[in-house]
Amino acid sequence: MSSKGPNEDELIPVREVAGMLGVSQKSVRVLINRGDLAAFRPTERGTRVRREDVYAFLATRRIKPAAAKHKEDWLS
Repeated sequence: MSSKGPNEDELIPVREVAGMLGVSQKSVRVLINRGDLAAFRPTERGTRVRREDVYAFLATRRIKPAAAKHKEDWLS
């Protein structure tokens, strides 16, 4: 039995990945070509990315907030 959700293995088109990331389709293709984002080409005309891989990519790009030295620094 798999612990994955129903859509995690779903292959989605570059257009949808671009929408999820808030970037252009060209930027998604650059990420794929650099090896930053795994992709598949199930047909001659279509590149697809697993939804799970998009979430993993986003997790690696998460920015941790800087620690405030004083309480006043983060309240203002």
